Amino acid sequence: MTLAWQAYGFEMFDRYCFPGFLGLLFFLAGRLNSTVKAIRPILFAILLLPIAVYSVGGLHDQFRWNDVRWKLRDEVIRLGVPPGNIEGGIEMDGWNSLENQDSPLNCIGPCHCEKAEWWPCVDASYRIGVWVRPGYTMVQSAQPTYWLTDGPALIVSRRTGTCH
Repeated sequence: MTLAWQAYGFEMFDRYCFPGFLGLLFFLAGRLNSTVKAIRPILFAILLLPIAVYSVGGLHDQFRWNDVRWKLRDEVIRLGVPPGNIEGGIEMDGWNSLENQDSPLNCIGPCHCEKAEWWPCVDASYRIGVWVRPGYTMVQSAQPTYWLTDGPALIVSRRTGTCH
């Protein structure tokens, strides 16, 4: 866990760290000597509470972020944009590529995505993300309701027609 922290800094706060934190709690609880054995459960609960709050709050924030992302996608589709022209993350792109098998694409500029070959993106004429890339203009944005922090708004952006 220490090596991951050194390598990734604040970007490593993720669900994969939870087992390490839980193991640390068990280790600390086990190191208490026999004179404090009676209060081990109380100390463990006190140590576990911040992780529980972080886990529940983080899950809430992730769900609200995803709700806003999919709502923005639906709004762009209502404006007449085919699903295959929207790039919004691997889950959304996979779903959009399945929905777009038979419908024609209305690409702005040549149809393409700037992702690896395994990424299921068909076209990125419209993007949903937390910033506007060069070559795009903002169409609309929406702010998720976060519990843990004031996170970024999600932005729908449209390719200007020039490709980079």
